[in-house]
Amino acid sequence: MKKIFNLFITSLLIGMFFTLLTPVRCICQTPRSVTGLICWRVIPASGDDGSIKPSYIAGTIHSLTHPEYVFNPLIDEVMSSCEVFVLESNRSNAISSDASDYFLPENVKLKDLMSEKNWQKLVEACRKNNIDGSIESYMPWYLCALLTRPEISRKESLIMDHFLRDKALKRYMKVYNLETMATFALNKYPIEAQIEELVRTVSNSTEFETKENEITAFYNSGDVKKFAGALFKKDNDRKQKIMDARFDKILIEDRNELWLPAIEKYVNEGACFIAVGAAHLLGDNGIIESLKKKGYVVKDVSVSALKK
Repeated sequence: MKKIFNLFITSLLIGMFFTLLTPVRCICQTPRSVTGLICWRVIPASGDDGSIKPSYIAGTIHSLTHPEYVFNPLIDEVMSSCEVFVLESNRSNAISSDASDYFLPENVKLKDLMSEKNWQKLVEACRKNNIDGSIESYMPWYLCALLTRPEISRKESLIMDHFLRDKALKRYMKVYNLETMATFALNKYPIEAQIEELVRTVSNSTEFETKENEITAFYNSGDVKKFAGALFKKDNDRKQKIMDARFDKILIEDRNELWLPAIEKYVNEGACFIAVGAAHLLGDNGIIESLKKKGYVVKDVSVSALKK
């Protein structure tokens, strides 16, 4: 189960990354989705007397179809009280100014790193999704992105983070981002691990889609404990545990550590709305617990899709 969690977490990261989602393109008629909100109200200890306006940190998730999200009305109340909006990246994390980020070393071919059976499955999946013939040179994480992230090729598809960013822009909020790109973390993730995730993406689309729907339902419930429980189910396989630890360190914990000083700066200034992948916020090493340990006053203000 944890391996499915990791694929879902990766989808939170590529904007957020490889992903847990079924490899088909989104439909052009964008659906509407009633959406809950996993969110915390945060104030510096020194501002608990009302001298500093509260900030809010929301966890986001991503759906394959990237619907037109219809949030609980609380989102408008919260954003109306804020002057600054912060997200992971102000553009798709799958877009890099350096084309070499997407490619394997010149003397390495993906076909040589996979079994013939898995290679043929990948070729067929790419053919169905109109991905070009240079796939043997792509980094495995980027192929996962091409197979599962419709926003890369369809401008009308917005991940939740960017949907919220557009709401912020309409409110004339100042918009900032915590990092320019995520590919630096993706390319640190070992090639063999990337390939395993790619094979799972191609081979387990039905299972991934079921898990996506399940986790989305927990998110929309607004119940943080149940949502976290759905994400953090454990896998007992020893090899998987090693991969999980490496995954968490590179793609979640290291980035949390880099982001935390900036998040503190914005919270200390007050009236800020921060939206990042929910995986970065939850757990003992998550941003929310880190803020609590530093003395910030943190309150869960999450709401379900239908209740205020």
